[in-house]
Amino acid sequence: MSVTPKGPVNQSDILIVGAGVIGLFCARACAMAGAKVTLVDRARPGQGASMAAAGMLTPGAENRECDPVMMAFGQRALSAWKNLANEDAFPTSIVDLHFRGVLDLSKNQDGLRERALKAQNAAPLLWTQNDLTAFEPELAYEGAALSFPGEGQVDPIKLVAFLEKEVAALGVTLRPETDIISIDLADHPTAKTRTGETFHADHIVLAAAVLPDALWGEGKISPFLPVKGQAISVESDMALLRRIIRLDNFYIAPKAENRLIIGATEEPGRTDLLVKEETVDQLMQKAIALVPGLSEARLLKSWAGHRPAVPDRLPVLGRSRQNSKLIYATGHYRNGILFAPYTADLVSQLILGATGPDWLSAFSPQRFDV
Repeated sequence: MSVTPKGPVNQSDILIVGAGVIGLFCARACAMAGAKVTLVDRARPGQGASMAAAGMLTPGAENRECDPVMMAFGQRALSAWKNLANEDAFPTSIVDLHFRGVLDLSKNQDGLRERALKAQNAAPLLWTQNDLTAFEPELAYEGAALSFPGEGQVDPIKLVAFLEKEVAALGVTLRPETDIISIDLADHPTAKTRTGETFHADHIVLAAAVLPDALWGEGKISPFLPVKGQAISVESDMALLRRIIRLDNFYIAPKAENRLIIGATEEPGRTDLLVKEETVDQLMQKAIALVPGLSEARLLKSWAGHRPAVPDRLPVLGRSRQNSKLIYATGHYRNGILFAPYTADLVSQLILGATGPDWLSAFSPQRFDV
């Protein structure tokens, strides 16, 4: 990456808008490549979709349709996480990163066999009722499951805290509570804030979650749709599960210190962050039906967040049709934490002029006719 001569205070090689986990990883990758990076967020780092996530790294379990493009992206993303886990400087234990597997439950054993054949690169194993009883004795489910033994999870809150410190140590200029409201690509890329402050950069990366019309450069109307999700966190006196348990879109994710995250609802188009008591009760009852020992668990907190989605539910990743110096890295829907480090690698490559893998065209921001 070229180094821009010294200019105004707000001059940098790369301006990244959005300091969630994806924006933080993009800042990390670009700074490690030698770029001068500015990372801005309208709130605090990770306070949006990242903090609301459960942190599951489960590309095989998540991709029930076995879409080949998403399967390829997901497996590369999981490999990126495993590469991080092997880095001496990456604090695996601090961010609670592990790969103990996930069980995707179903009563349709024939359907699981068919899916296992389609998802061979994810290396799933078919578990019978006897397997479930033997290896997850607290699980009360009469059926079967696909086991994805190489998949795992991370703690998003701890991850954000680590990445925020790391990018600062790498020299990234972090500007929280800085609301970008417009981007001008006519000449030198610039971004302006609500207060009139201007940021200049050689490249701008849009990593904010749900992009408004003013920041969407591919048409007049942004295709982004927030999908609200409500979840809860509980604490048990004993370890009830070793693996993540999934049943359709419902999940129970065991965390450190006998905490479990239970979620999550799917509420497209809902922009509020209201947590309904009846929803908390429904989530808790579904969890107890699967793991009866959770009837004694203590509710720690409940929350709501917004998943950044577009109509086809695929990521938006690639260069703008307006100007190749504007790059999108957003729209990751349910898999933002999983996709973050690999997305950052791709963004760094795009800035350097690479085209990326052929299947990346499926995520192009130019696919929207709006």
